[in-house]
This record gives sequence, C-alpha cells and structure tokens, in this order.
Amino acid sequence: MRSAASDQQLLELQHTLYASKNPTRRWLHSSRRDWILDAIRFHKTHSMQCALEIGPGSGVYLPTLASLFDTVVAADIASAFLVQARHLAHNHTNIKVIEDDIVRSTFSSGSDQHSIGFNVGMKPGDRYAVPLCTACHAKQHRVGELTFWSALRFDPLNVALRLRTVSVDVEAGERTVFRARQQINPAKAYGYPYLQNRS
Repeated sequence: MRSAASDQQLLELQHTLYASKNPTRRWLHSSRRDWILDAIRFHKTHSMQCALEIGPGSGVYLPTLASLFDTVVAADIASAFLVQARHLAHNHTNIKVIEDDIVRSTFSSGSDQHSIGFNVGMKPGDRYAVPLCTACHAKQHRVGELTFWSALRFDPLNVALRLRTVSVDVEAGERTVFRARQQINPAKAYGYPYLQNRS
C-alpha cells in the first residue's frame, strides 16, 4: 500500500515531467499528452455528455475534459491526486471528484453512475491497446503505466496507433510488433527473457 508521502512525491514527479530539463523526457510526455488530448477531441461526439477519468494524477487532462463534456468524474484513491483534482474542480464546476478504489469500486455498483449520467457497465475500448505477454502485463499493473513504459523507453501509443491502422492486415501488424520489439529489450528493463524473431 502506498503512503500519502509517496503519493505526494509521485504527484510532484508528474508535474515535473512536462517541464523536465531532459529534452527527450519533456518531448515524450508532452507529445503523449497532446496526442491523447487530440484523440479525445477528435473522437468526442455530441451524444457523449459525461467523461470518467480513473486515476487523474496531476490532472493534465481534466481541464480539456471539462471543456468538452457536461460532467467529468475524476476518481482516485490517492489523497494527493484527489487534492489536485479538487483544486482543478474549483475552476471547472462540472468536475466531480470522488475517492474510489478501482479494485473495490463503489462506483461500479451504479450508485454514483446514474446520478451523474453514466450508463452502468461502461467499458473502455481497445483502440489504444498494445499486446503484452502475461508477465509484462502483470508488471505493468504492479509498477504503473508511466514506470513500465519509461523503463522500456518505448511509446505504446505510437505502436497502438500503427496497429490500429493495419488492424485488418495481420502481416502488417506482425511487422509493426516486430519493429517495436527491435526498439526495446525487456530483459534489460525487467529481467524477463526476450526471444528474437527467427524468421
């Protein structure tokens, strides 16, 4: 279980990523943020009135979500992130901040969902998914998205976008994954075995 102090340190780290003195780190996180914001704007339709962000962190997406949706719910378990989200909610009255643990969520019971306009059973799409082996998927959940992908020095959104564009072409998808694997070596990052494609 994380402490409030470690949550505060993580929040401070997230703030520094976008203004890092390291140009690669600054570019990586700023480009990812901008790409996600552009994707949200592009895919948002008039029928979408509510947005849910689970784990808003430093809240970089909340102001944009608040400008696009009638209601935005920011759910987190970490006190530092809740304080940050509530601070942002002062300037955006359509942001509702709730304390919720995704593992034992009370939000999923529907008690809050109907009062703010969500349909029960909403599930995110796989549009931006990147396939992972079981060990890497478990590690990603254990250490967190940012730590996992940063250790691999790998941009998952770029690969997900490329996979999406070739989704009906299996061979093109395999080439995309093979090229992505050439850029990383999980054995160095996490000590997992890494098998080269022998074809």
